[in-house]
Amino acid sequence: MRWIALLLAGLAACGGDPAEARVQIVLAVPEQDARGALLADLDAIEVQVSDGQDVRASRLYPLADGLPSELSLTDVPAGDSILFHLIGTSVGAEVAYGRTCRLTISEDGEPIEALLYFSRVGTFRDAAEPAVAARTDGVMFADDQGRALVAGGADATLVELFDPRVGEFAGAGEAAARRAGAVAVRADGTAVIAGGVDAAGAPVGRVEEILPRQSDSVRQLGPSEQAAARRSGLALAALPDRSVILSGGRDPDGAIRAELALLAAGDDQFRPAATLALPRAGHTASLALGGVVYLIGGLTTSELGAEVPTGSIELYRPQDQSVRPVTAALAVPRAGHTATVLADGRILVVGGLGGGGETCGEDPCLAPVAEVEVFDPILGETRVVDEVEGGIHQHAATLIAGGRVLISGGRDAAGAVRSGALLFDPDVEGLVPTRPLTHPRAQHRATELCDGTVLVVGGTGDDGEPAPSERYNPASRAQP
Repeated sequence: MRWIALLLAGLAACGGDPAEARVQIVLAVPEQDARGALLADLDAIEVQVSDGQDVRASRLYPLADGLPSELSLTDVPAGDSILFHLIGTSVGAEVAYGRTCRLTISEDGEPIEALLYFSRVGTFRDAAEPAVAARTDGVMFADDQGRALVAGGADATLVELFDPRVGEFAGAGEAAARRAGAVAVRADGTAVIAGGVDAAGAPVGRVEEILPRQSDSVRQLGPSEQAAARRSGLALAALPDRSVILSGGRDPDGAIRAELALLAAGDDQFRPAATLALPRAGHTASLALGGVVYLIGGLTTSELGAEVPTGSIELYRPQDQSVRPVTAALAVPRAGHTATVLADGRILVVGGLGGGGETCGEDPCLAPVAEVEVFDPILGETRVVDEVEGGIHQHAATLIAGGRVLISGGRDAAGAVRSGALLFDPDVEGLVPTRPLTHPRAQHRATELCDGTVLVVGGTGDDGEPAPSERYNPASRAQP
């Protein structure tokens, strides 16, 4: 990574005289790699300043003599949601982009410094490395400041925080060593982690809360072992009132459970609240419009005692703590899929493992699912909208600016680790290819940061070795 400092001088608060103070924008530019140098073919860069909605000032700089060391803009507004954008063009087309996280520009022009990650649009590039590289099936989420916190996925207990304003990982506390746990992120950026298995494959009963704004950011909730949470394959969802529901999962005896438990706001334990119509494990729980939660798919137990994937959907209503099946069902039953709530309230369901038509012992064989489905809670229907060639599971699905969903990595039907990435565009209801990962990976995690980039951490490659972290940079049209 190269660091280039640019100075934005002569800033003026709305309509005022140019201020003496300056804003220093430090560019984090990925080094040249097999995909070529970033700046070599740029013929111009444009600097823009926006208030998060409208562009308030801009200036174009030709690069005939190289990148200037100082950029001047006037009419930069004061406010607490100011964004600086840098757009690189080649023959008039945008090929590179970066923006800051939201900044506070004061009326008196107090000097500030901001980091801007500048790279090719629509590409993955190597990023800073966490202290724990070997994280497989960990948990990662973005807090209310747009920072990423990563935990689990390894025998190590270190929780790490990546702040795009700094560009590096830092330790953020200690948590239980667990794999394939679940996380529920509240609106205030705090989160609850539960479930998963330890190094020996036994379900973990410890429940933890992550408080990113506190110096000691991880604390145990309740006793060291909570029976309701001692399951693998469970699903969590945070409700608007800060309570968290826990549904299904596989208990220490291997049985798939149908219980739903509630961690009420202010409480420290999950307590029984309802019973699902079907026992489920490997399902998803999605908070939808109206504060209700949809429980989708998963493995269940058939009347003959076999474990089979289901396409059924259940609705949890926090108003009366009731659970009921809905009429709609997935066209392709599946477990281990991703479910992403779109901006309009629909839910995108991608991949997972479904019945392959053959049997493996007493249970049906499972194969990666190719069909991509959209569940519309308002219309009460599901539709297959596209397919991923070869099927996909152990991938990551990340909602990004502009309402699109980035689908990265995973494994195909042959078990090969994928390097490809796709964008689901809700406007056309289809998948659009984007450039591949720099490192093929599966069982990784990805989350959007406050600067609009997506951080990808952990997972394994074809050789079973840990995959280095990387960042994806969407085009500027997807940015506010």
